[in-house]
Amino acid sequence: MKDAKPRPIIARFLRYKDCEQILSLGHRLKSTGYKMYQDLPYGIVERRRKQMGTLKTAKRNEIPASFSKSQPDKLYIRGKLWPIGKPLDVFQLLTCFLPQNALTVACQNLINATKPYFTEHLFIY
Repeated sequence: MKDAKPRPIIARFLRYKDCEQILSLGHRLKSTGYKMYQDLPYGIVERRRKQMGTLKTAKRNEIPASFSKSQPDKLYIRGKLWPIGKPLDVFQLLTCFLPQNALTVACQNLINATKPYFTEHLFIY
């Protein structure tokens, strides 16, 4: 019995707010060897897994991105639903939300100079 895998503990909450509060404290378990997860159906976990690379790229580039709390398989980037499988074009995301007159010639030259770097390193296919 001592060599058996540890068994999971499943908790149910009456209020969603309580569940969110407990999950938000999960970072305190980082160095303990314990982990907390939401109990999601396999289909939702698979759809989230397909989008995880896009989420990580957005976060790495400081672009607001998160999964919906009410529909945990829906990824939102900058408040807009992001389709599953669509590559994340960081260059386009960084420039498309700026007003047209905000991009001066100097800014445009900087963007054009860095575009090969973005193209090579930050696109997900």
